[in-house]
Amino acid sequence: MEQAALFFLFTLFACTSAYKSIFLLGGQSNMVGEGGVNNINGTFVWDGIIPPDCRSNHRILRLNNDSLWEVAREPLHQGIGQTLVSGIGPGMPFANSILKPGETIGLVPCAVAGTPIVDWMRGTRNYNRTLSRARAALSIGGGVIRALLWYQGEADTYNPGGPLKNVVREAQLKSAGTANVYCVDAKKMNPKLQDYIHLNAQSQVKLGKELAKVFLNISASFSIPLI
Repeated sequence: MEQAALFFLFTLFACTSAYKSIFLLGGQSNMVGEGGVNNINGTFVWDGIIPPDCRSNHRILRLNNDSLWEVAREPLHQGIGQTLVSGIGPGMPFANSILKPGETIGLVPCAVAGTPIVDWMRGTRNYNRTLSRARAALSIGGGVIRALLWYQGEADTYNPGGPLKNVVREAQLKSAGTANVYCVDAKKMNPKLQDYIHLNAQSQVKLGKELAKVFLNISASFSIPLI
């Protein structure tokens, strides 16, 4: 897997457990999550296996397609803005890894499978939809948007002139030098054997934990914990 998962930290101030910590999830199919999704005779089917790190918790919520909070369950992106079958992604293992007693986490799934970066530029449908869902998340029960978890780039690695894998990867890794942007390298993550593009469930769990580790390390740099 040649892409990198990017982590955009939005709020650098301390946040107590009185607030809901909100995380936006954007990008394409590997953020949607296809772990455990298999092509069986031309039909994509999720195997229904939920790893322990992806378990539900009444204090981990997701903003559903009606912009209402509900208990988050795998598949996290299922039924939100798309009709494709989804499976295990990095969102739930991320949330379970950073959750502390007495706190609430709100996940806002916004990723759309197969989307190149131009489909996320300012003013596009995906951009506007993400802003709309972010505003809805804040308006229902309050909270603080802590970060955007972003995994995208596969759709940009191919063009009629040849593969752009290295160009996209270099641009992603360089972005980690931008203020409040952090990168988790997904190159060594294991893809599904069927397509060599989408991460398998085990690697999705690992990715979620790696993203959580980055977030917690940032939190530790403050005199008052971020969460």
